Amino acid sequence: GVTLYAFVYGKIPFHDENVLALYNKIQNDPVVFRDKPHISTELKDLISRMLHKDPSQRLTLPEVKVCAV
Repeated sequence: GVTLYAFVYGKIPFHDENVLALYNKIQNDPVVFRDKPHISTELKDLISRMLHKDPSQRLTLPEVKVCAV
């Protein structure tokens, strides 16, 4: 999910110089979808599901492959 987000936006979804603050952002902050480039609702949904905070609810690689078809 982070890699796909970075491919689309050219930046990672969470960043902080402090490792503990970064960890906190990853666990608690929502994924922000920037205005540019404009991406489809389906791509936003896919990225969101890949970056779900609860690992048990995150898409697995086989599920991602099905979504991409």
